[in-house]
Amino acid sequence: MNTRRLLLIAGLLTLGIAVALLVSCGPSSYLNSSMSYQGVLTDGSGNPLPDGSYEVAFRLYDDETNGNMVFVVTNTVTTKNGIFSQVLWPPIEEMDDPLFMDLTVEGEHLPSRVRLRGAPYAMSLVGGATVDGIINKGDPMSATLNILNNGTGIGLGVAQGSTSASADSAIVAFNYNDGDDVPTLKLTNMVVNGRLIEAWNGDGTTDPWDDIEFSVRGDGTVHADGAYYSTGGDYADMLPAAEDVEPGDVLVIGPDGILLGSMKAYATNVAGIYSTFPGVVGGDLASNTDEGNPETLALMASLPDLLTDTALERVPVALTGVVPCKASAENGPIQPGDLLATSDTPGHAMRADPLEVNGVEFYPPGAILGKAMEPLESGTGVILVLVSLN
Repeated sequence: MNTRRLLLIAGLLTLGIAVALLVSCGPSSYLNSSMSYQGVLTDGSGNPLPDGSYEVAFRLYDDETNGNMVFVVTNTVTTKNGIFSQVLWPPIEEMDDPLFMDLTVEGEHLPSRVRLRGAPYAMSLVGGATVDGIINKGDPMSATLNILNNGTGIGLGVAQGSTSASADSAIVAFNYNDGDDVPTLKLTNMVVNGRLIEAWNGDGTTDPWDDIEFSVRGDGTVHADGAYYSTGGDYADMLPAAEDVEPGDVLVIGPDGILLGSMKAYATNVAGIYSTFPGVVGGDLASNTDEGNPETLALMASLPDLLTDTALERVPVALTGVVPCKASAENGPIQPGDLLATSDTPGHAMRADPLEVNGVEFYPPGAILGKAMEPLESGTGVILVLVSLN
C-alpha cells in the first residue's frame, strides 16, 4: 500500500460545533458533543486518492505524544477528490482542551497527532441555541458549560444593549425541576470566604465600578446599600413549637423551652405570634447546617440542644413587625392603638388594661404583646397587630 498522508482541513471541537450544526439547523436545535471533522487523503506523492470508501480509525488523546485515549471510533469514509467529512460523537465529559486527533487509515497509522482547535464563528451562537449534555453530579466541573478564568479579567460578560424602558433582563435562569433541592442558580467560590456576588451601579456620568451596591461574601454575610423590601410584614425566628399550634396563634414559652399556644390572660412568658407570612426569617440553624464546613459544625456544637435539635418542629414566630393575630374582645372592644396581652381564650390576644397603684397606672411588665392595628368590637377574630414585646 502506498503511504498516505492526511492533510487536515478542519477539526471542529467544542465551540466549533456551532458552525457545523447551525449551517443546517434552526435556532431550536440542540448543540451537543458532535463534531464535524474533515480532511484530504493523498498518496505518497501528494495526489488525492481515488474516489471511494476507506476505513479510518479516529482516536482522541489528551496529550500530543502520550496521555490517555478518551475516545475511539472506526468509520468508513467516502472521498471525493480525496476530501472526506465525518461527524464524530465523543462523550461530552471528555470535550476539554487540549485534545489531539490520532488517525489510522486502512490499517496504516499516521505518525503524528494534530491538536483540535475551536472555530472563530462559534464564538457567537444564534439566538435560541442550546448546549446540551450529560452532567456528572459528583464533579461540578463536568457541567455542560464551564467558563474558567485563571487570570484577572472577566470570565463571562453579558450585556443588555437596549436603553428603552421596556428592555428585558440581560440574564434569566429557568428551572423546570420540582422541589427546592434543585437550585436554579448555583454560585461557588473555591477560595475560603471569597466573594460570591457583587452588584455595582452608576448614575450615567460616573464609572459604575466606583460604587458597589450589593454583595454576598463566602461566609454568608450580605451587604446592601439600600433597604430590603419583602411581601411579608414581619421579622420571624424559626423556633421549636408544639405540633398543635397554628398561624395567628399567640405563643408562650413552655417549661421545656418549647413554644405553646397561650392559655391564660396576662402571661409574662409570651414569646410572639405564629407568623402567617413572614418577610424575613432567621434562626433556623438546625436545617441550615453545612456538614462540610468545620467552622459551622463548631458553631452548632457550641449552641444549646434546643436550637440545634433537627427532630423538633419549628415555626416562624413573629418578634417584630405587623402580623395577623387571633384576638378576643373578652376584655372589651379592641381599638387601633390598644396594647394587647394574652387572654384566657387559647392562642388569642386581648386588650390589656393598666394596673393602678397609688394613682399611677402601668401595664404588667413582660405581658404586653404589641399594639392593635385594627378594631375588634366583639367575639373573636383575626386582626393585624404591630408586634412589640414588652
